[in-house]
Amino acid sequence: RKRNATGVPPARRASAGHSRNATSSGAHAAFPIAHTQSGQRTSRRPSRSASQPPSHAPPAAGSAPPRPERRERGPIVLCLDTSGSMRGAPETIAKAVVLETLATAQRERRGCVLIAFGGEGEIVERALGTDAGGLDALLDLMGQGFDGGTDLQSPVERAVARVHEAGWRSADMLLVSDGEFGCMPSTLELLDAARERLGLRVQGVLVGDRETMGLLELCDDIFWVRDWRRHGDEADAAAPGFSPVHSKSLTAMYFPGALSPRAARHLRPDGGAR
Repeated sequence: RKRNATGVPPARRASAGHSRNATSSGAHAAFPIAHTQSGQRTSRRPSRSASQPPSHAPPAAGSAPPRPERRERGPIVLCLDTSGSMRGAPETIAKAVVLETLATAQRERRGCVLIAFGGEGEIVERALGTDAGGLDALLDLMGQGFDGGTDLQSPVERAVARVHEAGWRSADMLLVSDGEFGCMPSTLELLDAARERLGLRVQGVLVGDRETMGLLELCDDIFWVRDWRRHGDEADAAAPGFSPVHSKSLTAMYFPGALSPRAARHLRPDGGAR
C-alpha cells in the first residue's frame, strides 16, 4: 500500500454508525503509533544525498526545534480528552482509538498507559494491558460517558512525568481530542524540554472539523478523522446535504494571520495548509 511522507497509509472511508468501521477508519487508518513506529527506527543511518544539508546545519526558520534521533519503538502514553464536547461520534471514535492502541501495544510488546482527562481535577491514569487490572480499566472507560470541561495542563504534566521514568524514556505521546482547548506557555515549555532531552514525539488524532490553535501548537503531527460525523447518530449522518468538511486546515486557509509562529510550522513552505 502507498504511504505518505509520514508513513501513514491513507484513511479508508467507513459506513455510518458501525463500530467496527469506526475502529477501521477512525483508529486504524488514521492511527499514527501503529504505523509510524513499525520498523521505522533502525540502527542504520540513512544515506545523505547531495541535496540534503549536513546534520549540523541550523534548522530552517519556523521549523520545530531539533530532536535527538530515536531508533527503538517505545511505550505509548495515550492522553484521551473526555470533555463534554467529545460526546457522541467523537466519543465513539476515541474509544475505538483506545482499543487499537492497546492492540498495537500488545502486538508489539510495548507498554501502554491511558491518561483520561476532562476539567480541572478530572483526570484518571491507568495502565492498559490484557491482565485483569488492565482489562478492568478498559471496561471502566468503555462504560463511562464523556462530560465536563478541558484542562490540558494536568495530563501533560502526568505524561511528561511518566516519560522521565526508567523504561518510559522513549515513549510516544498520543493525544485524542477535538482540539477544543488552549495551551498555556508553561505547558508548551514543558513539552519542548522533553522533546529536546528525551526525543519525545507528540502526535494528535483530531476528531473534529478543524485544527485549533491549541492542537497546532501542541502536536508534531496531526491525523484527521475526516468523516467522524458518520459514526454518530445515523439520522444526522444520513441527512440530506450531509457532507464532511473539505479540509481540517480552515484556520490556516482563511485566517493565516491568526496563527502563532509555533502553529504556523504546520503550513507548507508556500504558505498553504498541509
